[in-house]
This record gives sequence, structure tokens and C-alpha cells, in this order.
Amino acid sequence: MKKTLIALASVAALGAAHADVTLYGVIDAAATSVSAAGNSDANNPGNINTLNSYASGGAGVSSLTGKVFNGASGKADALLGSGANGRVNAVANGLLQGSRWGMKGSEDLGQGLKANFVLESALNIAGGTNPNDHLLLANYNSSQTGAGDSGTNGQMFDRQATVGLAGDFGSFDVGFQPNANIDANASIDPFALGGISPVGFYSSWNGGGSSYTRMASNSIKYKTSMGMAQVEAFYAMGGVSGNAGAGSQVGLMTKVQATPRLSLTLAASRMNDDVSFDSAPITINNSAGTGNNKDTGVAIPTAANAGIVGYSPALAAKYYNATTAIFGGSFQASSNLMLKAGYITITQSNPSNGSADALIFQNNGVPINPNAIVTQPFATNQTRTIGFVGGTYDLTPTNHLTAAYYRGTLGAYTANAYGGNSTSPTTQVYSSNTYNYYAAAYVMDLSKKTNVYVAASYESIDNPGIGNAAVTAGTSGTTPMNQTTSAGTTQTLIAVGLRTSF
Repeated sequence: MKKTLIALASVAALGAAHADVTLYGVIDAAATSVSAAGNSDANNPGNINTLNSYASGGAGVSSLTGKVFNGASGKADALLGSGANGRVNAVANGLLQGSRWGMKGSEDLGQGLKANFVLESALNIAGGTNPNDHLLLANYNSSQTGAGDSGTNGQMFDRQATVGLAGDFGSFDVGFQPNANIDANASIDPFALGGISPVGFYSSWNGGGSSYTRMASNSIKYKTSMGMAQVEAFYAMGGVSGNAGAGSQVGLMTKVQATPRLSLTLAASRMNDDVSFDSAPITINNSAGTGNNKDTGVAIPTAANAGIVGYSPALAAKYYNATTAIFGGSFQASSNLMLKAGYITITQSNPSNGSADALIFQNNGVPINPNAIVTQPFATNQTRTIGFVGGTYDLTPTNHLTAAYYRGTLGAYTANAYGGNSTSPTTQVYSSNTYNYYAAAYVMDLSKKTNVYVAASYESIDNPGIGNAAVTAGTSGTTPMNQTTSAGTTQTLIAVGLRTSF
């Protein structure tokens, strides 16, 4: 606590030296009722799962009960989780706009040159914290996996921490910041990446299929204007010793004002060694042995759990390359109607630097189980797409209605289900799953900075494959399985919220 106060005091002192320093923020909270949802974690209640199709296997349900990691098979011995399907009432955080607070400053250096900084952190209003889904995923015993906003990782400034220069040449910013995908999608998504939007919730559409990589550390962003076009180039260094390509990102985005009413956005990105995390199985502390936590490689029956004297929270990590293409735009149809539409496609393949990825044993202070690292997850590449259209209609200057339709597809592929680091893994075929998602929100402005809203959504997910089933080591599965534990289900959401900014 003392170190945190000293750090904040240092930031304040730095800000005092700038000619222009601003403290700002957004607080968005809504009383929400969601059907077919995962639990709202009692320790982090704002993490209500508003989109069940993106939940981890059995969001809010421990699918690994009585199991530990099986080193021989290369995966945890467990059924694919059974998705939670009960109604949950809780306070949702950031349905229309992600809650956050931040400080930004600018100093005029003369001759058109300015120095800038931004420090921004997410807020979980319902829990009084900043989100940290990594810790939720690592805490096996909590049984609360995948129910949070995994786009933020619990750092002090988990949305942005940058410093840069701006002038006639454009602007350069370095540090931890959103990638080019986010900047592109925010301009074309009818709900501007709010939590009620599939493109905003979990943010895997911005992170190449992983919500953990939509923000990138060790990154450089350059923005400039070229006539009617705004151009952005993004590069993130992986920071892996001896392997410059591992974990790197590169992205390019351009936004063209084609006509006074029509704006077009085009973006593409490549992520090397993208990573997604899940809860890793517990490791066993042998009370009769040396006292070191270690993987036994066998399943522990429930009756024997009394012999477990401790566990080490850890993550399971899956690495892959991700290529993303984005196209969309906005059209001012009339003075009070703005239309938006877009299309995103992501292709995932095996990582370029698997040997380097296998040596990464920690992420943001949370250990990664070294036996739960998968570096060859795909027997065939996987492609996922989403298309959407919607708009905002101003009923009056202070009353607004936003509605949108999203259609997403998780493309069929073959996964290396067991032995994902070996030359002869066990494979499993997965079917294509498609979902249709409708969302609407009525917003009434109480002032320029505060409004109240009513929001609702409906989602249906098809069920072409088989449901929850065991993947058995040594036996490749040729019957297509579903990619989501929510296949064949529907989900509804209704919420009443308040949003204010400062």
C-alpha cells in the first residue's frame, strides 16, 4: 500500500510540471439479469458473464473437479466443461462503455512539438477493484473461470501507459496501449466496443482471437494524416530473450473520409505467438514428501482430496499465430441517424516460435503451469468471422436509440487435443458453430456527462456437432464436437444502468 501511494504521489508530481494535466474517467454500472450465464464471482461481482458463447468451458463451473494435470497425455484429464445455464442477477460493469479512470498530460515544447503521456486503468465498480481475470483463471478452487473481462490483466494501468511526442509529422507513443485492431473496430462497431457488443466483450476480436493481447506492452504506435485519410501503424516487440519475433505484433489501420457523410475503415494485423489462457489444474503438495509442489500426473479421486494440503494457482497457456483483417465504415444517413457496419476475420495457425513460448512460465505475476503449455494446438488452421450492422438514432437531442445485429461463425477445424507439443498428437474434429446476436439500448442524457439507459440483448447459438464429451488420449476424434459449451442454447439480457464521466 505504501509503495502504491508513493507511486501515485510521484505521478502527481510529474503531472504538476506539465502545462496541461487532466484527470478523467468513465463509470458505467447496470443492474442486470442474464439467462444461461456463468456465476458472478462473489469476490469480483462485476464479472457477470454477458455473452455465454465466449465463456470458457463451463463458465462459473469447475470442469476439473477431482482431476489434476496428466503429463503423459499433454492435457488435463477432464470432460469439456458443462456450461452454466441458470439466470444470474448482478451488477454488470461497462455495458455501454468500459469503466476507467486515467491521467493525461501534454507539455508544449515549442515549434509545434508536444510531449504527451497517458496513464489509464480499468475499474470494476461492483467489486471496487480493477479487473484481473488472470487471477480468476489461475484460482482453480474458486470455480469461477472465464466469467470476467479478460481483456484487462490487473496491472495498475491496465488500459494504457504511454509517453510520446506529437507534431506536424503526426504522433509517436510508446509503452502499453491498445493495438490497431481496437482503434479500427471502435470506429465501426455500433456499440463502440461496449460490453453489450460481442466485439467488445472479452475483446478476443481485437486480440487476434485472444482477449489478453488486444493491449500490447513494449509497443510503438504512429499516427498521421494524409489528405482525407488517417493512418496508424502499430508494432509491439515480444521481449523474448534471443528471439525477436516471439510474441511480436504488427498492425496497420487507415480511416478514409470518402465523402462528407461516408467514412471507411480498413485494418490488418499479424500476431506472432498470440496466447490464450485458461485455468490450469491444481498441483499437489505431498504432505508426506519433500513439501515441494509437483505434478503427480494422475487423477486424484474425490475421496482422496483430504490428502491435498495445498495447491499452486497457475495458468494453462495455448500459443498460436493470428492474422486479422477488418473492413467497415460509418454513414451519416441524416442529421439524427448514424449507421455503422463491419466485418472481421481471424485466422489462427500454429505459432512461429513454439520453442520460445514453451519457456515462458509467468504472465503478469501469475505462474504458468510448465506442463500445461501447448505450442502446436492446430492440426488445421481455424478461421472465425463476424459481420455486423447497426446504428444510432437521435429521437431528440437528449434521447438516443442504438440497435445492432451481429452474426459470428467459429469455423470448423481439427485440433491437436492431446500431446499438443508432440510429433504425433491425438486430434479432435470440431464443427462450425454460428451465433446470431441482437442488442439495443435506449439512452437518456441527464446532462452532458451523465445519462441513464435501458439495454437488452438476445443471442442464439446453433448446435451442429455433439455436446459435452470426453476427449480421450490416444484416440483421435472424427465426430465433430461443438466449439462452445453454449451450443444449442439461447441467452437474454436486460439491464438498467447509469453512466457518468468526469
